Amino acid sequence: MQRRATAVKQSAAGGSIWDKEATDYWKDIKVRDADASSTSSQRGRVALLAGAAMTALLVVSGVYMASRPAADVSPDARANLVRANCTSLAVQSRWHADMCKRICPENEFNDPCTNGCLYGTMTVTKAVCAERLLNATDSMTCMPRVDCAGACVEYASVRPIPAKRNACEGGCNSVVPSSCKRAMDLFDELAKAP
Repeated sequence: MQRRATAVKQSAAGGSIWDKEATDYWKDIKVRDADASSTSSQRGRVALLAGAAMTALLVVSGVYMASRPAADVSPDARANLVRANCTSLAVQSRWHADMCKRICPENEFNDPCTNGCLYGTMTVTKAVCAERLLNATDSMTCMPRVDCAGACVEYASVRPIPAKRNACEGGCNSVVPSSCKRAMDLFDELAKAP
């Protein structure tokens, strides 16, 4: 028994029933996709707005907490707060990189000089913020010492042999006094703030 091939019924417009169903299906999919994307973008906007509101709330509460008088804070807590603020403000500034750029030459010795310079400025800044007394009166004496020679020992065997180590030590020693003065001024300013 032979089966006859089934013929797909053609519509009056010349396309098959399957073409019409496929066209209807894809039209329906496009509408659903458009609805889904608009819903997700609306959700994104709501999430963004909620995030912005939370950020604004945190900023306002932070400003309020920072502007409160420090009379209810113990002396140890105040000292720790001043030290933390000093460290974060002093270390995270571009002053260090700008100063080292001024000190170090633009030649083959730039890298060792910059490394020594950055080591010196960061080390003395952190030491001043950690060790300085809140009621310190000596604004000219920099107590922390920086071991520039120890920091630059890695350049001892780099050619040209003494020159790169000397450039590293020179960058470190050159920046320590100005970094110390800057850190002491910042610490004293933070200590005087109410």
